[in-house]
Amino acid sequence: EHRRSLTTRDVPLNHLVGKRFRVGEVVLLGGRLNTPCRYLNLVTQKDVCDPLEHISGLNCSIFKSGQVIVGNTIQLLS
Repeated sequence: EHRRSLTTRDVPLNHLVGKRFRVGEVVLLGGRLNTPCRYLNLVTQKDVCDPLEHISGLNCSIFKSGQVIVGNTIQLLS
């Protein structure tokens, strides 16, 4: 319902801004941090924006596609 492509737990996303990292087979470059949009409340018909404040997400560029499965860790790349 939160309309995110990938959900993480206990990951400080601000540390990934400007960094290349891997999740499963996928290699990403962290872009800018997201802020929640009130449109999300309209789409889900729930108050999801307030709980997502300051943890809304990270826009990324995909360098290598692949499979991500539950439990994959995030690994910083040099």
